[in-house]
Amino acid sequence: MIRRPPRSTQGVSSAASDVYKRQVSISFPKCCTPIPGDTIIGHLSTQRGLVIHRRNCAHVANFNKEGSRWIGAQWSDDIEHGLSTEIKVHAMHTPGSLAEVAGTIANKGCNVEQVSISREYEDDTVDILFLIQIKDRQELAIVMREIKGKKNVLKVSRNLH
Repeated sequence: MIRRPPRSTQGVSSAASDVYKRQVSISFPKCCTPIPGDTIIGHLSTQRGLVIHRRNCAHVANFNKEGSRWIGAQWSDDIEHGLSTEIKVHAMHTPGSLAEVAGTIANKGCNVEQVSISREYEDDTVDILFLIQIKDRQELAIVMREIKGKKNVLKVSRNLH
């Protein structure tokens, strides 16, 4: 397993002032893996600083009781590195399927951080989860479209927890 690189505070601006942003760390949770282009909101956590969630993340609804702890946030234009997101590929369980999809991701210039088989089906198909570094939603759409065009791939989706 390849360890996830540390997330930077670069790339997110919020309603907070620049001074405030320097005093609070910004993190991106695994529950919704927000990437540039997603509509986001920040949750001020006493333990983790400002945690950036996708606005439609299931955890946002759970935290809504703490309305004062939410801070408006948006992506800035100066993001210099990719962020992690997970895609689910439903494919035929045949030799080379995994390599074909991983190669497609690499050929598009994205790094695969982690791969796992989430489910095997009786019809010789499998769900493969790829945690990949991606620049933004546009790049993700291009990668997913390319994967979907492979002969052994039946469906591709962003895996949102």
